[in-house]
Amino acid sequence: MEEKQNSGCLSVFVPFLLACFASVMVAWFFKGNDTAQRPVNESNTVIPITLRTEPTTRPAEQTPAQATTLQDDTPPVAREERYYYRQLNAVEKDIYDRVRSTVEAGGTSLTIDNVDAKTYVDALERGIYAFVKDYPLYFWLRGGYNTTYVTRAGADNDTVNIDITCFGFWSASMATQKYQAELQAKVQEIAALAGKLSTDYEKALFVHDYLVTHTEYDTERYEASKKDDYDPEIDYIFTAYACLIRNKCVCEGYGKAFKLILDTLGIECVTVSGTGNDEPHLWNIILLDGDYYWVDVTWDDPGTENWPNEAKHTYFCMTDEQIGATHKAETDLFTLPVCTAEKYNYYVYNDLMLTSASEAEMAEILNRAPGEKLLEFGFTNAAKSTVERISNRGNLTDVPRIADSEQYWYLIDDENNAVLIHIE
Repeated sequence: MEEKQNSGCLSVFVPFLLACFASVMVAWFFKGNDTAQRPVNESNTVIPITLRTEPTTRPAEQTPAQATTLQDDTPPVAREERYYYRQLNAVEKDIYDRVRSTVEAGGTSLTIDNVDAKTYVDALERGIYAFVKDYPLYFWLRGGYNTTYVTRAGADNDTVNIDITCFGFWSASMATQKYQAELQAKVQEIAALAGKLSTDYEKALFVHDYLVTHTEYDTERYEASKKDDYDPEIDYIFTAYACLIRNKCVCEGYGKAFKLILDTLGIECVTVSGTGNDEPHLWNIILLDGDYYWVDVTWDDPGTENWPNEAKHTYFCMTDEQIGATHKAETDLFTLPVCTAEKYNYYVYNDLMLTSASEAEMAEILNRAPGEKLLEFGFTNAAKSTVERISNRGNLTDVPRIADSEQYWYLIDDENNAVLIHIE
C-alpha cells in the first residue's frame, strides 16, 4: 500500500508599477493526498485449511468534542529534534517556524515582510513540507500552499504572502472548535498506556499493536477518493484524527497517528511518503537505541475477516534491504536515515526467526509464539527448504499447538520470509 504525493507548480507573473518599482508574483503549489491501498502480494502462497469467520467488533463513531486550543503542548520530541526540521537551512527553518506559529494561532495565512522574495519562495516547498510531516497534530493541513509576493527596490525589502491549503472536510477554525482537544486527549490516553512499559521498543510495539487492533482500513472511502467528483468529506480518512477517533482510515492515518503518539512518548518517528507495491503509500521510520528501523503499521493490519483481530509484525523494525522488496521512499526533497540494524526486528528480538532446515526448531518457535490466534515467525534463506516442505505437504499438525486447534490456515510470505498462521 502506499501513499502518493502528486505535485505541480503553476506560476503567473503579474507586473505592475509601484513608486518603488514593485512587481508581484502569484504561484500555486499543491501536493496531493498521500494515499494507499492494501498490498496485493503476488508472491505470497496462501493455503486455507478450514476457516470459521469470527466477527470483529469496532468502536462506534463518536461525536467530536469541543476543542479550545491548537497548542502542541510541547511534546517530548521538540521542534529542533524533529527529523525534517534538522535538515532545513536557516530560511527554510524561518518559514517552518512562522507557519507553526500561524497554525497554532488558528490561522492558515501569513505575511513575511522585509525579506528577499526569491530566496523565500524557493524555500517554501521544503519548509512547509517539513512542517506538515513533522506535525501530524495539525491534521487539517493538506500540505500544499499558494503564495503571492511583492518585490521592491533594495535588498531584503520584499513581501511574501502564504496561504496554506487544508483538506476539504476541515478548516482551521472547525478544527479549533471541535476536533483538536479530542485528538490530543486520545493521544495522551494511548501514550499513558504505553508509558507504563519499560523500553522504547516495548512502547513502540504497544502503539503499533493498538493501532492495528483499533483501526479498520477504509477501502470503500479510499476507492471513492480516487474519483474526480468525490465528496470532500472523504478527505478525513487521510488524517490521524480518522485513525484515532473514527477508527477508520487509510495508510496516512495509521502512519500519522503512529508518529503523533511516539512523539508524545519522546521516541523519534518519521513519516515517509513513497510507494508500496507501486501504489502510493505512507509509512514510518523509528529510532531505537541509536539505530533507525522501518515500520509499516498499515501493512501489519491483516485487514480481512479471514484473520483474527491481532496485529502481525512482518513490517515491524525492518532494514532498508527488507523494506526495499516492496517499498520505495521519495527522496527528492529530503534524505532518509540508513536502516541496517537487525536487533529490534520483531522476529529476531523475540527469538521467532527460523534459521535452519529443522522442523523441530520450527515447532519450538510456534509453541512459544506470543499470539493467541495469530502465530507468526520469520525465516532465513537457509530455512527456506523447511518452509517449502510445509507448503508442499500442506500440514502443520506435527506442531502440538496447531494439532490441538479446531482448524487453521496459513500464509507463506515469500517476499518477506515470514509465515503467518491463524488457529481456532
